[in-house]
Amino acid sequence: MKRLLKVFMVLVLATVICLPGVAGAITVIGEPISTLSWSQEFVENGVGLFNEIEAFMVTPTSTNFEPPGWTSFSDGSWTSSTPNPNYALGVGSSVDTLYMNLNFTGSSSTPLTFDFLAWDDTTLVDNAEAYWDGNGNWSIGPIPNLDPSQYNRDAAVVPLPPSALLLGTGLLGLVGLGWRRRRG
Repeated sequence: MKRLLKVFMVLVLATVICLPGVAGAITVIGEPISTLSWSQEFVENGVGLFNEIEAFMVTPTSTNFEPPGWTSFSDGSWTSSTPNPNYALGVGSSVDTLYMNLNFTGSSSTPLTFDFLAWDDTTLVDNAEAYWDGNGNWSIGPIPNLDPSQYNRDAAVVPLPPSALLLGTGLLGLVGLGWRRRRG
């Protein structure tokens, strides 16, 4: 009976470890092709030097910033990240003019609003609220009641995959089996 239990535990553990890799016949190759995304070129200038830009999605729509958020910087020292789907961050060397693209998920026919902040280290040098009407028109103006601390800059939480939980359960079972074996 103990031997049968051991064989069963080994089979369960092997299934947990191997199942995610053999469950399907499809293999992912290369980068994803986004068919439901779009981008818009922007330029920031006339505010003095800045070395960081931020964009925060403020309208609750199905549109988010598509990683990496900002792209195609006119200055090669700039890089971008999207710590969460509603926050795009760009950083680089101090410049007084910067051309860049901002990438969005969803359809360009969906209206959206995002807030834009430009910083020179810890000094805010520019802010704007940008509204896209979904019909090809942008409206850009100052952010009403600006409070830079109001924005969510936290990184998105990545959930633990169920297969990791199954693996942990299987390992605990093996540890318990070994402990029981030593006792008896």
